[in-house]
Amino acid sequence: MLRAGLLILFCVQLVPQVEPARILGIFPMPSISHQVVFRALMLELAKRGHELVIITPNPALPKNRPPDNITEIDTSEAYQWISWIFKEFGGVLKRGAIMDMDVALHDDLLAGMLEIVIHEFNLPEVQKLLKDKSQKFDLVFLEAIGNYHLVASHILNAPVILFSSFCGYPEHLEAMGAVSIHPLYYPNFFRQKMRNLSFLEKIRQTYIEYKIYHIERIKRQKENEALRKTFGPDVPSIEEMEKNVQMLFLNSHPIFSNNRPVPPSVVYLGALHLQPVKELPQFDGEDLPKLSKNVKVQKWFPQRDLLVHPKIKVFVTQGGLQSTDEAIDSAVPLVGIPMMGDQWYNVNKYVELGIGEELDSYTMTADDLVNAVNKVIANESYKKNVERLRDVMRDQKETPLERAVWWTEHVLRHGGAHLRAASAGVTWSEYLMADVIAVVTAVAILALALLVCACRVIVRATHRSVTVKPKQN
Repeated sequence: MLRAGLLILFCVQLVPQVEPARILGIFPMPSISHQVVFRALMLELAKRGHELVIITPNPALPKNRPPDNITEIDTSEAYQWISWIFKEFGGVLKRGAIMDMDVALHDDLLAGMLEIVIHEFNLPEVQKLLKDKSQKFDLVFLEAIGNYHLVASHILNAPVILFSSFCGYPEHLEAMGAVSIHPLYYPNFFRQKMRNLSFLEKIRQTYIEYKIYHIERIKRQKENEALRKTFGPDVPSIEEMEKNVQMLFLNSHPIFSNNRPVPPSVVYLGALHLQPVKELPQFDGEDLPKLSKNVKVQKWFPQRDLLVHPKIKVFVTQGGLQSTDEAIDSAVPLVGIPMMGDQWYNVNKYVELGIGEELDSYTMTADDLVNAVNKVIANESYKKNVERLRDVMRDQKETPLERAVWWTEHVLRHGGAHLRAASAGVTWSEYLMADVIAVVTAVAILALALLVCACRVIVRATHRSVTVKPKQN
């Protein structure tokens, strides 16, 4: 018995230990599908004894609960602001795609999203936290969407982990030294066409990649201007503050990023938000008179629990990543109707991986939907492919949540400088050695010009040395 106790004690000592830390999480996006991902990790870190302060538009816990190690600052007003932005911005469509690439990257909408973050920062409770000199944090989690809130790490002098609820923005991948974009192999998730490209389409999509990159650069300039306006001319630039980013967490599986090359500072999680399946609740909806008896209507269904039911044969979805993760984990084939954001990218992967079909929200008819559903149900390959993909994504040495916790505590123990790629924060011109290429090209051109001149001199000299004999009668 004593030996067994000593063995257990020895094994416990082998597990890396970390002192309870004080962690701040800032997740400004008013979208529950984003927030459930962040919530899963924050609550788990709290269970492990860390103290959490979370700024979120979707608080998870009751306000009047007994004091514990979680403090939530409610920014749910952001939902009113984003509704107002969509109402005022006339580009949001009523039919077809709600927010296609041109809408999502429109100047007015990008400016509106920046204003949401600024408004959240200006809320009294947030201002009180940031201005309190006694506030000390060991680590700051920031939602990897935009860059304005990076200033929190500067104010609090704390290291940062960027946390994306999906596959991540190219600018954040670029900041970590990862391969950020390639028009064919690692396309921007805002694009709406990515596969089966003709030569002319490849040219067009390459132009679109450049256009998106240029828009992102302009957005970053405006964020820097907003920071200087709010915090004064001495506030560091986004580029300088990015040097304080230790890691980037992506709630995506590498398969969905085409196995993009990334440094150790970029960690793929994938399906982090998945919880154990629960028994389905009693149906409490009302049968509408104009619908057939085999249609059930309810304000909300527990989607994750519903998808694992053996009678579910296909899932018709807009293509959000969290819904996609739930369907794959439940081995349910999909029919995707993308309408905004990264949904075109995700639904494109359905077709590419053979786990579902895509419909065009602009042109689809009722018959198109029925045919797609029947096709996916009748063809067993969709079911077999999604089962195979589920098994691959599940076959990991730890759960996504365990991996996120381990890397978080790794940063708390050691920091993240040793994980940083040499190319992190390097501009494209520096990365591609544009100065070296320019010099080599100039020397080559000069050498070629000298060679041409030398050849011309030799030819002329040879021509002059040739004597022309007079013509004899």
